[in-house]
Amino acid sequence: MFGKSDTDKEGDRVKKERKENLKSRVSQYKPLWDPMNVIQYKDDYCAILQRAGGERVEFLIAFSDLTKEGYRLVAQDKGSQDIGLNVTKNITKKDTSYYYFQKIEYVTK
Repeated sequence: MFGKSDTDKEGDRVKKERKENLKSRVSQYKPLWDPMNVIQYKDDYCAILQRAGGERVEFLIAFSDLTKEGYRLVAQDKGSQDIGLNVTKNITKKDTSYYYFQKIEYVTK
């Protein structure tokens, strides 16, 4: 089998640099991350809302606030969240949806 071509090696180098760049910035973003609340993440460019269980009113308030601040919903992801073991030792899940917003001025048209 032949070795990697120069193009493949360059691609690998770029991927490695990209990954290292992301990892080096985690400490800047982590303080803004709050996975247990309706507003999981928010900065000047994007926001993530979580709607789970009975938090509908809080979710609507946060959704409305983001809209007023100039954010636009750009994606939605339905998922579930593990909330613990039930009596039969099975993992209990609650339905959770995630809503991804971008500040309108940064959304391409």
